[in-house]
Order: sequence, then structure tokens, then C-alpha cells
Amino acid sequence: MSNWKDKTSFAIDAVLNSYAIIFFSRSRGLGLVLLAATFLAPQFGAIGLIGLCISLAAALVLGFDREQIRSGALLFNSLLVSFALVFLYNYQHLSLPVLAMVLTCSVVVTVFVTVFTAHSLHTLFRLPSMSLPFVTVTLLLFFLFYSFTRTPITASTPYVLLPEIPCPWMAMRCFLQAFGAIFFLPHATVGLVIFIALLCHSRLAGLYAVVGFAAGMLVMHGLHMDITPAGMAYVGFNFVFCAIALGGIFFVPSKSSLLLVVLGAFFCATIAIAVRSFLLYFGVPPLALPFNLVVLLMVYTMRLRTSVRHCFCTP
Repeated sequence: MSNWKDKTSFAIDAVLNSYAIIFFSRSRGLGLVLLAATFLAPQFGAIGLIGLCISLAAALVLGFDREQIRSGALLFNSLLVSFALVFLYNYQHLSLPVLAMVLTCSVVVTVFVTVFTAHSLHTLFRLPSMSLPFVTVTLLLFFLFYSFTRTPITASTPYVLLPEIPCPWMAMRCFLQAFGAIFFLPHATVGLVIFIALLCHSRLAGLYAVVGFAAGMLVMHGLHMDITPAGMAYVGFNFVFCAIALGGIFFVPSKSSLLLVVLGAFFCATIAIAVRSFLLYFGVPPLALPFNLVVLLMVYTMRLRTSVRHCFCTP
């Protein structure tokens, strides 16, 4: 009985932590709310959870580090890839056997890519892999689906159980949709649930998210880019993640780290514009590539300073 309880506890921890670690957390409560938020779009919630369970089983069978599995670090990229696959499924419907095959192959490959990327970056640069495995596999999936029709990918709006809340300001709607777009659900109601959960978990993370998004949106506006909800949906969450990572995860929270958040948002916006322009023909969004590039670049270079008076790195 004890062995059964241990296995159940392990599986629950692995699942909930995989959701929570997307926001750099190991809170089971936050993970549970994020899991519930994805089920506001039942198709996304169900396939995302199934993909996560497949990757969990594969990681255990293959014998990878159990602590990395339990923390969610080895699995959250597979979870995000599962959401990307549902998004693409709304663009190009596949038969259920084919969908099951693609889902299984995608999440298992993501486990391998995660292990390889995490080990390589840690060994060479002492850096985490973050969501680079998700970006790599999802880009391959996007081009795979593009090859089916040779037309730009324009998936239909996913079905969400709750109506989208009215937003008095366009910027507010863009902000909330950016939170939903993390799970490929650019829906203000889904984003509101996620943002409230993050705010309850860490008010500081909520503050940095607002500052980072505002800074990134100002840069986009200054460069005369599209800052409507449609134009910001799959770009804005890069500003949010970049701000949280630089402001309170990799650097000690302070006034100087707040300035680093603004600088990171500027870099993130310019890279997002360049990447989106390059992939525009295929209808492929920049995904989380700008966020990953900016955070890894800034963390690595800031560690090479010989005189540290501001922006202290966390251990």
C-alpha cells in the first residue's frame, strides 16, 4: 500500500510541477490552477494532460533522473509541445490514430531533446535549457503541418467554455491574451485566470510581468509594429516571461533588476519582430524563442562581470 501511495504521490507531483515550473515555480497549488485553466478549453486541457502523461511514462521507462522528472523540469517542454499540437490540429485535422501517433512521437522526442539540451547547456555554459526544447520541436511540427497544405498556418479560434471577458482597454486585452497564449489559448478569460493565479502565488512576479509587458508593448508601438490583440497574441508572453526570469529568478529583485527587465523587454521585442518577419510567410509565430535567447544571453554575460555593484545574480 505504501509503495502504491509513493507512486501516486510521485505522479501527482510530476504532473502539477510540470505546469507550475512554466512560471519558474514548484507550487502544486499553482500547478493545479494552471491545469484547471487549460481545461477551460477541454480539447487543449485533455490532450495537454495526455501528452504530459505519455512523456512521464517514457521518462520513467527510459530511466532518466527521477528528481528531474518529479520537479517537472524534464516534462514541461513536452506539455507545451502537446498544446502546440492541439493548436495545429485545429488547423489541419488528423484522424485519431494519426493524432495519437504524432502526439506520442512528439512528446517522447521532446524528452530526448530536453535531456540533451539541458546537459549540453549546463556543461558548457552553466545555463538551464528553459523552453528551448519546446521551441525546437514545435518549429518542426509547424513546418510538418505546413507541408500538408503549403499554405500559411491559420488555426481556428479554440472553443472555450467561458465567454471572453470585456476589456475596457486594448492593452489590457493584449496583456490577458498573452497569458493565455502561453498555452496556445489567446483568450482573455483564460489569461485572467492564469494571471490571478500567478499574482496570488507571487505579487512580485505579477509586478514584473506587468512592467515587462508594458515595456515590450511600448517598444513595439515605437517601431510602428502591430500592437492589436491579434498582432500581440503570440509575441506578448515573451515579454512576460523575460520580465519574470530577469526580475526575480536569475537576479536578486531590486531597482536595478527592474531596469534590467525593461532592457530585456527591449531586446525581446526587437528579436520577436525579426523572427516573426522571417517566419511570416509560413504563418509560424516566434513562439518562445525571443525570451529564451534574451534571458540566456543576459544571464551568461552578466555572470562574466569582473566588478558587480548592481544586478546581483542569484546562486
